[in-house]
Amino acid sequence: MVRLSARHRAAVKRAADRVGLLGPLYSLRERWRLARDGGEEVDDLPPPGLRALIGSPSAAWFVAAGRLSEDALSKAASARGFDLNDPSVDVLDFGCGCGRTSRHWQRPIQGTDISPDLVGWCQENLPGVYIVNDPEPPTLYPHSSFDVVYAVSVFTHLTAERQQRWLEEFARTIRPDGLLLLTTHGDRLAAEALSDAELRDYRSGRIVVCYSNHEGSNLCAAHHPARSLAQLTDEFEVVDHLVEALPPGHDIQVLVRT
Repeated sequence: MVRLSARHRAAVKRAADRVGLLGPLYSLRERWRLARDGGEEVDDLPPPGLRALIGSPSAAWFVAAGRLSEDALSKAASARGFDLNDPSVDVLDFGCGCGRTSRHWQRPIQGTDISPDLVGWCQENLPGVYIVNDPEPPTLYPHSSFDVVYAVSVFTHLTAERQQRWLEEFARTIRPDGLLLLTTHGDRLAAEALSDAELRDYRSGRIVVCYSNHEGSNLCAAHHPARSLAQLTDEFEVVDHLVEALPPGHDIQVLVRT
């Protein structure tokens, strides 16, 4: 069996999108992955169908990816003086899914997601407070509710325009000097996924969004050069860019509410 390189796979995706087949092919692929990897029901974990919605039906992947996220976010926050396991620090998991990351904290936190099914599982099975949010801001949280908000694999699937609107909402709900931690696609993934023209835009410092017609799904892919989020907000300072802090090739951009 011939295995395509990442660049060739990206070219196939672009061709499928041009003829309107990308969405159906992706759905078929996800059903195949669920049938192949998702048969295992594991105590204390979401069912395979919910795990598949946030990346993979594999139980081993779900646990390992959550632990990696928890560790990387904890280190990024600690470097700025915040202990995410301290109950006195108000933390929000934005785009919490079915608790892949939030289940690993040693204290209850708050979480929100656009999927009632994913939030419902968290409400029934995890400590903390979980609510459903609309795809567009605002949220139900009062002004200055949080010391730290993090979003794992969320801005990676939104257009720049929607990212900007959510940054405005985070500026409303994060306290002054609070943290916003966002995972983004880094240089290696950009080199693998972008066309030559898109890669030139990326290397010039612009945010490049592929398949924006599939915004909000895993098909839509936003690529953020270092500190490019500063283009979208005047209310946060981008203070760090942690390259490949999360495998495979995901960076963490650290923003401080000014």
